[in-house]
Amino acid sequence: MDKNEFTELLKGYQKNYEEINCDEVYFLAKEAMKYIGDSDPAIRDNLVYPYIEHVIKEGLLKPEEIKELSATCLENITLKSRKFDDGIFCRTFSMLVIAAIVNYHRKNPIFSLSELEGMFNRVIDSYQSDFDVRGYINKKGWAHGAAHGADALMQFAMLREANTEMLLKILCALQKKAAISYYGYIHNEDDRMARAAVAVIKRKMISDGKIFSWLQRFRIKKEKSYSHIIRKNNIRGFLSCLYFRLYNESRFENYNQEIAKIIISNN
Repeated sequence: MDKNEFTELLKGYQKNYEEINCDEVYFLAKEAMKYIGDSDPAIRDNLVYPYIEHVIKEGLLKPEEIKELSATCLENITLKSRKFDDGIFCRTFSMLVIAAIVNYHRKNPIFSLSELEGMFNRVIDSYQSDFDVRGYINKKGWAHGAAHGADALMQFAMLREANTEMLLKILCALQKKAAISYYGYIHNEDDRMARAAVAVIKRKMISDGKIFSWLQRFRIKKEKSYSHIIRKNNIRGFLSCLYFRLYNESRFENYNQEIAKIIISNN
């Protein structure tokens, strides 16, 4: 089935997925994964990803089929070159599929602990290694590297199987991604990353001391450079989002007091 045949078929099913024969659901999911990184947002955002998310969320795939999709995603997120190119779409939208898969597992366990740990390690490595964090790309739509990866990390943070080591790795990855100095976040990436951090914090599995130590990594020395301005603004945006996501819970007031001090000291 070529690309045009596939997209026309999926368009016909788009308003009523229930019309799809149950024997074709997985076949179409595998076909959809071929175009998960298509540079055309009308195909990627509007057809392919919504279909894959739907069949995972609604439990229309067998456990072994979901595992096969996850294996494809893990291959897709492996960083193969250090270029700013259209490969970003395949990586980041595969991250979204992983987020949907982990979310499904949280409600309907299908993976073993070792499988989850293997998946998590691949995701965290990709998130930390991928320097392409572009948000919206003109004529090609959302890439959202920092945001989509954070969505996947948030799902891992909420796993009942998540341990303290895993949660600390998530915080470390988010800190590094939030404090970059070569790209300024302007497409809500800071809030998506903050949501993942809040998911970690709300597990209450990490001591206050380690949370405060993590927050201290956002303190930066004053410099006169363009890159410093970008880093300062990225950090301020992330910490502000984190502050207001914790604001209504008195148990986190001590964290917010420290966050406010760091924001002020960085200005």
